[in-house]
Amino acid sequence: MSALNDIIGRVIDECDAPDGIDTHRAVDMAFPLVAEADEARDQLIREGLWKRIKDQATRALRKMQSDGNSRDEQLDLFGMLKHRYAIDVDGRKIKNTRDLSRLEFRRLIAIREQQIEQDTAHLKVLRNVDAAVSIVWDLLPDQPLGRVMDVYLAKREAA
Repeated sequence: MSALNDIIGRVIDECDAPDGIDTHRAVDMAFPLVAEADEARDQLIREGLWKRIKDQATRALRKMQSDGNSRDEQLDLFGMLKHRYAIDVDGRKIKNTRDLSRLEFRRLIAIREQQIEQDTAHLKVLRNVDAAVSIVWDLLPDQPLGRVMDVYLAKREAA
């Protein structure tokens, strides 16, 4: 495990509370630990830069300066096209939309479909849990999910 993962794991354990993790407190706690650990600091800087570069490079289509550039207007013809897309699942390769091959464009579609399928599957899990424990949660509306699931499972095993 990396030094950064060790630091983050310790901070999460320290900050974990029934009302959630206060991320501002966690950052305040982690910052000096990361600053002292060269490997962790370098890894965090690289990860932060990678994310910022990817996010800014793939941000939704920005308003173009009105210079009459019909090439930029072409991207806007279909509405929500971005100027650049990550053409792999990890977002390590970002390419200008105008330079995408047909294979790369179809790969974008496949990546989005996979993301939607994964999100849909997870949403189904959340809805199934809600449907299953609703009868208990209706009786114990102020209780957290963990307590409601405990009661639900106890009643289910008793039946």
